[in-house]
Amino acid sequence: DKNTTGVMIIAKHDQAHTNLAVQFKHHSIERVYEALILNVPKRHEGTIELAIGRDTVERKKFSARTARPKASATAYRLTERFGKIASTVDLFPKTGRTHQLRVHLSSIGCPILGDPTYGGKLVATLGDITIPRVMLHAKILGFVHPVTQKEVSFSAPVPDDMKHIIQRIRSVIQEEV
Repeated sequence: DKNTTGVMIIAKHDQAHTNLAVQFKHHSIERVYEALILNVPKRHEGTIELAIGRDTVERKKFSARTARPKASATAYRLTERFGKIASTVDLFPKTGRTHQLRVHLSSIGCPILGDPTYGGKLVATLGDITIPRVMLHAKILGFVHPVTQKEVSFSAPVPDDMKHIIQRIRSVIQEEV
């Protein structure tokens, strides 16, 4: 996804690409994302199962309102809450549909901050804090290396802009207490 930060895989040759594509198809690649979201999920952890596809009205969006729904599932775990206004979650996609994480979080009333496509104007700011981009970060990616056949895992720390937004939200919440 555009504006998502973090780890990604790039295949250097066709054989590696084919091998990795098979792993993605079989959902054997470990993927963990962190998202800063509006609101707090009702349950601290769970799985969102929602078949999605290209939206029948807004063709650039994906949703459950589709002529060709494809099964999709995302497990999540609440990692930090900021009062009732925002929280961070770790996301564990079980499938890999386009915009899946964004659609799933929006479907439970917790759109990703900075995501106007699935959160509208509500997620552009939080109080006086401007959210500059989609607050979604790919923090862990693990797979079987296509050449060595050994399990490898890579991680990337949360980027500074996202850390800064989280810190500002913490400050606002502490001031209110």
